[in-house]
Order: sequence, then structure tokens, then C-alpha cells
Amino acid sequence: MASSTTLPRGCRILLTRTREDVERWATQIEAAGAEAVALPCIVCEPIRSPELGAQLASAIEHADWLVLTSARGVAHVAEHLEPRGSLPRHVHVAVVGPVTEGVAREYWGRVDLIAPEGTAVSLADALIPLLPAGPTVLPTNVVVAGPEQASPDLERRLEDAGTSTKRFSIYRTIPAPPEEPREDLAKWNLHAIFLASPSAVQGLLNKASVPAGIPLISIGPSTTEAAVEAGLTVSSEATTRSLEGLLNALPDAVIYGSRQ
Repeated sequence: MASSTTLPRGCRILLTRTREDVERWATQIEAAGAEAVALPCIVCEPIRSPELGAQLASAIEHADWLVLTSARGVAHVAEHLEPRGSLPRHVHVAVVGPVTEGVAREYWGRVDLIAPEGTAVSLADALIPLLPAGPTVLPTNVVVAGPEQASPDLERRLEDAGTSTKRFSIYRTIPAPPEEPREDLAKWNLHAIFLASPSAVQGLLNKASVPAGIPLISIGPSTTEAAVEAGLTVSSEATTRSLEGLLNALPDAVIYGSRQ
């Protein structure tokens, strides 16, 4: 399996995230010896209003658990808390993935639960056994904060387990708008394309034509589903929602072929 410490020189990987995220990942990929090719395919917009901020802060104050599915979500939640970024000590923090964990620890110095498989569903399944149970126990209050387009599977699982769950959409991810003429990726000498969200799939198709033969690496099931529905063939899927997970999913043909 590939890793960020064993990437071969000459391997060119296309990154399709936001401009800021592309730059962050490119630094890590290039430090490992490969070449990152940037094609930002999505834009993230925060969702802000005085009403949303007040409702979110109040819900967190009365919550037992705060569930976060992205690093960006952590930062946007912190914007709404007063004193700025402060999280009540009684609120436990559950996150999806090591990147989200790292940002949460930067803000609050703690994380109480990490999704074992790097997905929202696995986070719910790991949280449920930690919840108090019994006919005389009050429902656990859970706040879920994340992107507008998120699947409701996490909340459904928690509610089926008897929690009182409130979801807040605190940012939205928008695919890059269509461009003409689109980029012809057949001319870019790429060894792989990293797809890190369903929105990135649509943004990529809006900006470029994707020839057959370039391995497409998906960050998780929802992204894979979006790619397949768009008519693309996914070569492999990361087992963790992170850059390391994507690198570990690179096919051997990419690794050894780029060394030639």
C-alpha cells in the first residue's frame, strides 16, 4: 500500500477540493516526493445569521454530545460560541476522521470519540453504546453540525437509539460552475485523480473532461456513489476520510508505473 512517505517521484495527482484545501494537501504530497496538480472544483460557503448563531449556541449549551463531521464544521461552530470558540465542559465531542479530530483539539483541547471507520454512520454506531439506557433515563441530547448537503443517516441512527438530536447546517459546498471550453485532462499526464466529496465530482465534470484510464480515487461511499451516478468509474475507495486514506488507496499500477 502507498503512504505519504513512499510516494514515487514522477507521480502526478490531481486534487479537486477547495482552493485552500488543495494548497494544504499539495504541500503534503509534494513533501513526500510526488507532484500535486491543482484543479479546485468546489467552493464552501458558511451559513450565517444571528438566529442560527443563537439557536446553535443554545442547543450546544444544553447538549450532552456535539457531533462534527468535518474540520470546516469545527471552525464554523467555534465562530458561534461565546466567549469565542469556548465549548462548555459538560459537552462531549465526537468527530469523523483524524483531520476533524486535530482541528477540534486545537480549539477545545479534547475529543471524546472518533469514528472507527471514518464515516458518519460508524460514528453513530460507536456513540450509541455510550449512551445511558433505561426507562427512567432522560434522552441524551445530541447536536450534529455540518454541511447543508449531509446525509441524514447519522441522525436517524441516533434517533432510533432514543436520543434527542438537533441538526444544524452551518456551511454549504457548491460545485464549481460549468466552464467552456472544459479542460482536457488527457493532456495533463495524470497518474490519479482524488475525489474528496460528491460536490467535487460535479465540479470536476463542470470544469474538465475526464478520459477513461486515469484512476479515480474516492474518499468514501457517498463520493463513490456520486461518481458512479455521473458515469465515472472509481478505481478504489479510501478506508479513512483523509489524505492518508486516499494515498493508501492508490492502485499498485499507479505506484509502480510512475516509477518507470
